[in-house]
Order: sequence, then C-alpha cells, then structure tokens
Amino acid sequence: MATVSSSVFRGLGRLMAAAVIGAAAWAVPAAHAGMIGIGGPIGAQGFTDFGVAAANTSDINDATAFTIGTMVSTEDSHGYFAGLPTQIFDPITFSIGDPLSLQFGTPEFGQFASTSIRQLSNDPLVGSRSFFVEGTYTKGTFGGPLVPNPAVANFTISFNQTAGAGTSISDNATLDFPVQPVPEPATLALGFAGVTTLALLQRRRPV
Repeated sequence: MATVSSSVFRGLGRLMAAAVIGAAAWAVPAAHAGMIGIGGPIGAQGFTDFGVAAANTSDINDATAFTIGTMVSTEDSHGYFAGLPTQIFDPITFSIGDPLSLQFGTPEFGQFASTSIRQLSNDPLVGSRSFFVEGTYTKGTFGGPLVPNPAVANFTISFNQTAGAGTSISDNATLDFPVQPVPEPATLALGFAGVTTLALLQRRRPV
C-alpha cells in the first residue's frame, strides 16, 4: 500500500484551514450584522383617548392634521413599561406633512418625539385611518435604566369615524420599541469555529 507523505498531509491541512478561514471571514461579519441592536430595550405601552379627538376637516380620510383629545395609558403594558402608573397627556396635535410634529410626554412617563410619519391605511368605506410614526423615546422618572437613552421607538395610531364624515372620532395607539434582530445559531457557530481555527493556527505557527 502506498504511503502518503507528510507533505501531502500538510498540504491537505492547509487547504482545510483555508476553507474554514474563508467561511469564517464571511460568517463573522454576518453574525456581527445580525447582532446590530442587541441589548436595546423591549416593551410596549397601549393608549386610548378619553377626550374629544378632532381632524382639520370633517372627514378623517382626507384630513391632513389630527388632534388626540386626552390620551391615557392603559393596562396593556409590557416589558420596560410593565407596571407604568396611569398617565394622562395633554391634547396632542400633529400634521402628517410635518415629520417632527407628534410629541408627547409626562415627567413620569418620559418623552416621545417623532422623526417620520407614514400612513399605514386609509379606508373611507369603514371610516378608518392609521399612521406609523417613527421617533425617539427619552425615559422619565418611571422604570429602570434605559439603554440607549433616548431609544428608537415606534408609535402606531388608528383613527375611526364609523358613522361617517362630520361625526365623532375615536382613536387608540401603541408605543413600542422595534424588535431587535438576533443572529441565527448556525451563523454564530460558524463564526466561532472560524475564530477558533485562526487561534489554533496562530499557536501552531513556527517561531
């Protein structure tokens, strides 16, 4: 039986190492990209309007500005906002054409400030309209540490005018932190294998 020389084994070892290193070079950045945002806050808080909501026209489906009458926090609170005492906010007026116009807060709750306002739906048949508002949330006296602070947050609000134009308007809303992406276990494992191989090669390298 023919013997395979040690130089051939060394050559095969180098090829295998190169393959793993190549995979690691892809996997480590991919894992890093998947971990962006990890450690950010998690939570959501619901709101309802106990006041008189309004729009700058008689019909919410063609209005360009809205007023939330007396927004009140509900018991629908999770994560960071769990256990938040009832909060009552002053009337909030915003224009869908001004991305910075939706702002609200209390000393205990903290402050939300919009950075963009985007329409999610507009259905004249049922008299409903909703908006997705991106912004930042700065903590108040409630809750533990918030990292980062301010944190990126989303505010989703729905207006309803089910009896038709000129009738009363209701609304409800939710503030939440965006879901943080996590790396896939296989990607993490491949990245770890690549880093381990690099470390072993460094140790075996002749002085």
